[in-house]
Amino acid sequence: MIARPRLLVGLVGSVAMFLSSLPHMLLGWPAQRQLLEQARVPPDTVLGLQVGWQFGGVAIATFGLIALIAFVQVLRGHPPHMRATRLIGLAYTAFGVWAWFLTSEPFALVFIVPGLMVLTGATGKG
Repeated sequence: MIARPRLLVGLVGSVAMFLSSLPHMLLGWPAQRQLLEQARVPPDTVLGLQVGWQFGGVAIATFGLIALIAFVQVLRGHPPHMRATRLIGLAYTAFGVWAWFLTSEPFALVFIVPGLMVLTGATGKG
């Protein structure tokens, strides 16, 4: 069984992951759209980018919810089924590290920190 403190770290990470989808969709896209329009990017290209951006927001929310449900179930005493949760933590962390190397922007920590928290909560026995 995974230790309760690890589970709580994972739970907090999954909540952070889920909640980060809201500013991603509600604040991030309008700012990006404005920059694209100022750069006179063709409307079809802007629309294509919007669809991808908004899918990213839905994916972030979905990953957070899957992880959140897994941690709540384990905390309630149900047998741990953490494979999907580990995969989410690993993918989220890997994406953040890739984004960090690509951009050198600390914003990548928005992905790295929750990813590591979810991965920590979903891994190990003690």
